Amino acid sequence: MYRFTVTEGVHHGKDRVYKKGDTFESPYPMDEIFVGKFQRLSDVIYREEPAPKPQRPDTRMTFVFADATEVTAKFPLAQENNLRVFKDSTGGHAVASADVNDDELMNIAPTVLGTKKRVDEWLASYLQSDE
Repeated sequence: MYRFTVTEGVHHGKDRVYKKGDTFESPYPMDEIFVGKFQRLSDVIYREEPAPKPQRPDTRMTFVFADATEVTAKFPLAQENNLRVFKDSTGGHAVASADVNDDELMNIAPTVLGTKKRVDEWLASYLQSDE
């Protein structure tokens, strides 16, 4: 990337028109392409753009079953294997044994699972390890 100042006339950039004295950046050596129209200020400009913030999985260990909705019907693996799946208002999922009373529910997954896909993956690995 190069940085230039317009020394003569105007330059029609991507988003605007640059007049004499204006500074802009270009990936092309404009001073060599249009001799006498631009003054090169620098050769290479490295822009540090912030890296996209990685989304961390939900690693909460606690889950309030009393405030959650049972969504077991959306998980055939859970239904077939005597498990129940619950989803809370923040989108977290917990898996519990169907043999336990509602007052004693406990998440058998290692953490609160953040998405339906993660629940499906965890159920598959959990059930595979039981075989």
